[in-house]
Amino acid sequence: MVRLSGRDNINGEKEFLEKCKKSNIALFVLGDPLAATTHIDLVEAAKTAKIRVEIIHNTSIFSAIGELGLQLYKYGRTATIPFTGKLQSVKESIKNNKKSGLHTLLLLDLDVELNMFMSVKEALKLLLDAKLVTKQTKIIAGKIGAEVYYDKAAELIEKDIETPSIIVIPGKLHFREKEFLEIL
Repeated sequence: MVRLSGRDNINGEKEFLEKCKKSNIALFVLGDPLAATTHIDLVEAAKTAKIRVEIIHNTSIFSAIGELGLQLYKYGRTATIPFTGKLQSVKESIKNNKKSGLHTLLLLDLDVELNMFMSVKEALKLLLDAKLVTKQTKIIAGKIGAEVYYDKAAELIEKDIETPSIIVIPGKLHFREKEFLEIL
């Protein structure tokens, strides 16, 4: 068995697939194994190379956000707020989702190997500076499975929210969604 750790070890796809041809390899990823393009590309390359692939699904933020009370089919494109502060993809997701009345899930950047997790405070500062939200915009933010808040950006930026966290900018709310958010 070959032990791998970290994303860098699979980004060299050819070397990784060569190891897979010679040994049984288990690759553990955070969340759902097929939520990231890197992993889908790897599965496709392995299958093309006639390497047997077995996928064991894991919990994912995409199912865990159900605890927010928002209807899952009303989410639009998800984006990640990066440490770099380059928000073009975030801007496009928010704009297009808003136009369609859809909720926007914003993942906050992280680097598990360096133990770095973007905070809600850092993410909101980036969103406010880029004018993607206002201080009055009502947002959901928090750590799924722990504390989650529904409040104005100005209030949320003052809270010390545990990481890793997410932000959701609600789209057009169904009355049941509104009722649920009021009890968060």
